Amino acid sequence: MKTNTIQLFHLRPWSYSKLRRVTTCEFAFFWQYVLNVKPPRSEALVIGSGIHYILEKALDESLLKGSFVGERRLKEFLSEFCEREKIKEEKLLKFVPNISRFVKAHIRKLDKESFEVIGTEKQFVVDEYFEPLKEFNDKRAFIRGKLDFILFKNGTVKVVDHKTSIGISNVERAFTQLKIYAVLAME
Repeated sequence: MKTNTIQLFHLRPWSYSKLRRVTTCEFAFFWQYVLNVKPPRSEALVIGSGIHYILEKALDESLLKGSFVGERRLKEFLSEFCEREKIKEEKLLKFVPNISRFVKAHIRKLDKESFEVIGTEKQFVVDEYFEPLKEFNDKRAFIRGKLDFILFKNGTVKVVDHKTSIGISNVERAFTQLKIYAVLAME
């Protein structure tokens, strides 16, 4: 009888999502990361991804421009996402005013705090000795992640990762993820 052995090395690189999956549902972890069978995406997940996409694009462009890009531009980002994901724009349109308010408030706050934007959607990857690697998909990768924003001021690094679904039960997980990202950002 032939058996296959899965070693931890085969499951690398680790990410917060992968660590969370193995601790919350070993069976789902096995299917997704060992057998490479991806679960179907629910409509709620696609909508959350759309909100994140619009938010990311709006903040990136607004920060580069130095001011809010406008609701018309938000709707263009929405159209891009809906076309790519093959969903109706009406599913996301109701979120545009809140995204607009959030982006404007975020830009005002950054201006007030005088943080320098180091990067947006910044990819970080380290090997098992926590040495930075240049390529996100490097085979030596041990932990990797994508940070929404990295800001810097007077020797302080601020890590920002937006959440589209946060509840009391998710707050602890969000802080754990930010701790991991902070370690990666320090590299």
